[in-house]
Amino acid sequence: MKIAPAARTNPNNKEFNAQLEVSKELFLKEIEEINPRFVILLTNWNWADEFVRKLGIEENKEGDWIQAQGIFKNTKIIVTDRIQKKQNGENCVREILELIKAKS
Repeated sequence: MKIAPAARTNPNNKEFNAQLEVSKELFLKEIEEINPRFVILLTNWNWADEFVRKLGIEENKEGDWIQAQGIFKNTKIIVTDRIQKKQNGENCVREILELIKAKS
């Protein structure tokens, strides 16, 4: 699961609730261990909120795709809306790259 919606059994609500706290801990431990420059959450704010709000990252929409961004330790975290099957994700990629270039 890690960061996934409960709709359409991905996972179902019972599995989601059973995994939530451990998934949040795993997410933070992975960031601390790997220490990436960037983490991009291609999900949406509703699902990322549980994982990033306690890091001090609040929803702050910028552009059409970026829903939040912030820093945790040395890592820039970017939350975007989820690209749907019939959508062209070019603008999403462009907005992400602009944030990455601004940080570099």
